[in-house]
Amino acid sequence: MPSEGLRLKRRLTYYRVSTLSGITGLREETMANALVYPEHGLLYNRVKKSGNSSIVFYLRDLVQHAGSSSQAAGGSISGGYADDKRSAVGVGKKLPDLSMRELMGVRRLYAFTIFRNPYTRCLSAFFSKSAKRESGSEKYRDVPGFDNKTPEGFEAFVGFLEDGGLYYDKHFWPQCDLLMCPPQYFARIGQLENLQQELTAIFGKAGMEVQSSLVSNQPHAADQNHAGKVTGANARTAQFYSEPLYDRVFQLYRRDFEVGNYDRNWRPVSAESGSGNA
Repeated sequence: MPSEGLRLKRRLTYYRVSTLSGITGLREETMANALVYPEHGLLYNRVKKSGNSSIVFYLRDLVQHAGSSSQAAGGSISGGYADDKRSAVGVGKKLPDLSMRELMGVRRLYAFTIFRNPYTRCLSAFFSKSAKRESGSEKYRDVPGFDNKTPEGFEAFVGFLEDGGLYYDKHFWPQCDLLMCPPQYFARIGQLENLQQELTAIFGKAGMEVQSSLVSNQPHAADQNHAGKVTGANARTAQFYSEPLYDRVFQLYRRDFEVGNYDRNWRPVSAESGSGNA
């Protein structure tokens, strides 16, 4: 549990950000999910298990390309994946790190986020956290189904979410609950499955042209090259879902379907392709 001093510091930080930014309904618990690119007029709200790592890498590449950075777009830095990701996140700024002037200009930024089909997102969470359990993570050791990567194991995991486990881990949370504020604040809530089109449109709003070679609908190369990061959930959806299970997951994430403009009757096609496999 955080100390009283730490809680007070967090509260004062939230009060400063909320007051100066004027963001209606800013949430203390999730405001750290926002990454701000002041020089480009953009604010991206990260959402776990919705391709946020790949998006952060792509944003780094696009920003560096626009600024003619000496670091090649798409390149990585020495030190491995964790350092590379930390560097990519560092291209943006967290809300608490903004100056007073920058905070006062936040409402003029083009705020966007990217959602993922809740069906594939839920399955991806099951796969990725099962892998964490296998690697010895105590947190996931007792989560039902995580010792059984089969359709039966996934059904047990969904039962765990239904029985109070939905907020056990932020990778399981509804996407709407990971937003820094209510959805209506955002100028664009895009879909991960159309990532290239989404980022092209978003950077167009910032007056920058996106070269097709810089962004694709696939996970970023940094994620694809990191073992265990890409789960392949899209291609395995039909194998792990039954018709009753589709309805149960819809009930868990009903608001995400609505806000993300996803069809509850969506079903995978045999040769499905696209992003969002992370």
